[in-house]
Amino acid sequence: MLPDLERDDKWYVGGGRSSVYAPPAPLWPDSPGFWDEVHLGTSAIPRLFTFTLLDDGGSIPLRLERRSWRPERLQHHFSGPGISLVETKVNLRPDVFVSRVEIRSERPGPLHLLAWTWQPQRESGERAEDVGYHDGHIRYTWRRDTPPGWVGTAPPVYVALSGMRPADSYSINLSEGHHWHPDWRFSTLLDKWRGDSLPNESRINVGVTETRNGATFPAGNLHMSLHWQLEGAAGQPIVFALGAALGFDEETCVRGLGTIGADAPEQSAAAWQGYFEAVPQLQVADPFLNTFYWYRWYQQHIHEVDAQVGGFSQPCVLEGIGYFRNHISYSAHAHMREQSWRHNPAFAWGSLRNLFAAQHRNGWLPGTLNEIGERAPGPTGGAFYHARWSNVWQLYLLHNDLTALETIYKPLRRYARYFERKRDREKSGLFDVIGQDETGQEFMSRYQAVNRYADDWGSFRLKGVDATCYMYELYRALSNIALQLNKPKAAARWQARAERTRAAVHRFMWDEASGMFSDVNPKRMERTGVKAAVCFYPFLSDLAGPEHLRALSEHLLNPAEFWTPWPVPSTSVDDASFSAEAEWKGKRHVCPWNGRTWPMTNSHVAEALAHAARTLDPALKPRAVALIRKCVGLLFWDGDPRRPNTFEHYNPFTGQPSAYRAIDDYQHSWIVDLLLRELVGVRPALNGVWIDPLPFGLAFHCSHIHVRGHWLSVSYNESEGFRVACDGTTLHQSAAIEPVWVEV
Repeated sequence: MLPDLERDDKWYVGGGRSSVYAPPAPLWPDSPGFWDEVHLGTSAIPRLFTFTLLDDGGSIPLRLERRSWRPERLQHHFSGPGISLVETKVNLRPDVFVSRVEIRSERPGPLHLLAWTWQPQRESGERAEDVGYHDGHIRYTWRRDTPPGWVGTAPPVYVALSGMRPADSYSINLSEGHHWHPDWRFSTLLDKWRGDSLPNESRINVGVTETRNGATFPAGNLHMSLHWQLEGAAGQPIVFALGAALGFDEETCVRGLGTIGADAPEQSAAAWQGYFEAVPQLQVADPFLNTFYWYRWYQQHIHEVDAQVGGFSQPCVLEGIGYFRNHISYSAHAHMREQSWRHNPAFAWGSLRNLFAAQHRNGWLPGTLNEIGERAPGPTGGAFYHARWSNVWQLYLLHNDLTALETIYKPLRRYARYFERKRDREKSGLFDVIGQDETGQEFMSRYQAVNRYADDWGSFRLKGVDATCYMYELYRALSNIALQLNKPKAAARWQARAERTRAAVHRFMWDEASGMFSDVNPKRMERTGVKAAVCFYPFLSDLAGPEHLRALSEHLLNPAEFWTPWPVPSTSVDDASFSAEAEWKGKRHVCPWNGRTWPMTNSHVAEALAHAARTLDPALKPRAVALIRKCVGLLFWDGDPRRPNTFEHYNPFTGQPSAYRAIDDYQHSWIVDLLLRELVGVRPALNGVWIDPLPFGLAFHCSHIHVRGHWLSVSYNESEGFRVACDGTTLHQSAAIEPVWVEV
């Protein structure tokens, strides 16, 4: 699997417990080591290390010849005068970044390798403290001030720089400001290098600042350097490994140094292979679907955090790279959906439990968590996102963990009651959106319909189709959970609430004249009439019936509204605010929902169309298949099946991504789940599972599907037909695909 994803245009290095190297717009992607920032949790540490190669003649210039990327490693091939060097970069558990170098040299005499970094020393902001040399390696503590708007304290990050053996010499020095280029001429090394060693000195004055004309200045930059002399047998390559270990506690950091060895690439490959083996094994005869299935599992893994610090009380998946390396409720319900298919559901449960650990007394859930704590609420309620927490029911159906279900029932109940108290003053059964940020869908005409200043972050109240659909499904899930916990009276009460919401959606949100669901202005309980992709969310469940199918035939499947070459635009093409080019009121925005195609809404709408095809109109099945294939096909550079991506949003006509944001591998959608539920057809239920694939017309084989302690496999091809097996025993075989019930 690892070679199948190989390409030459990525630079990310992941696989650590809570860390990743994935700078959104790197300045130094071709430099040795990790000079652009790495992350531990959401803490970004710049200039982790680089290295310089020298001999008796001075530094040896290296030129990058080619790059090779795979999930488990990034490989750079360098050349220089009389020398070639292959650097293999990996990220090991627990959170260790390693560069393994293999050098072939025709130059006379020994070679010297200098690993070095520099970090600022100051009284505030980002800074290095407690710097020291310890038994062949250098340690320091990287600290940052707690950013404004956060509740909590930013914890320190412990860093240790070392090699596969203790350093031969070292130097730690203080310097005034200078350029941050990873060229040793900008460091203190040019003066400190003695021709065959560093001076073994630590000349720093930690904590001292300079005062000029009454103003206080930072004390300077701390330069930290290690040196190794490298020699090998004649005609044989020289192999060496250097790296840096990170940790939110010093013990974890120092323990990580033991993983820095020449076998680091093999360690990484074994860990990644083990990860890929612990998910359903899907192979499908379509290069886009097949590649992206496995690429999505890669994306999920590089965003994992298992830190047990601050807001990361439970293992979870973060939303994306850079600014988005946070546990965000807007995407956590999507992670739960994907992670529920892993053989170990710890990260799926953690997607919800992290938020419950920080739940407010009134039931409100924070929108953003990290190692600091939570983001503080804003004037419009901010730091909160509507989310589809009913996804927890699928997690239970797949893993049958009644104890876990018991732990989340009361917090989910508090969350539902918060909505009833605070988000439905009218007791209508419909629920309020009160700010454009809390849906994660800013800059849309649906909000301007109730407040023309909504795009200026003004507050408002809007009975949202999305918010209401989420609550309806949560009521249904709570009813099911209560039954599993032997609470029949509670189950009946939750079901009654669901029925009230269902009736309200039909009465207030369905517009018979236009054949479309709509948000509702609570002032007069009137529909706004704005056509947005969220208006199809009732088809995710039984909220929509046969009488509502016009919404799909007349609107979703209409090229003049939502069925664009790359569907589904977030706002209808015929909306006055529509822009395919990410412009809102003539200005390109970073997060516009007035016409761009977003993988987030695509996941919802594709699932909704598939559900309607199965339950309301089988004639929609080919359309559901087409939409899923479009949703996946969108996520590739220039239609190249070897180059998958996931940006926040795309042009609905050209399919071009929001590359200007430089945020690739953004995780607020679900693809694994769509493929396993719709292509393979695995649809878990109580006491069993339906196998009911949609008619993709593709050969596929999927094994190691874990359902309630059993192992399923499903396959189809023209020569052997359709086969379903459980625990190695064939339960069904037929020439054509047909629904099959498997009791487990």
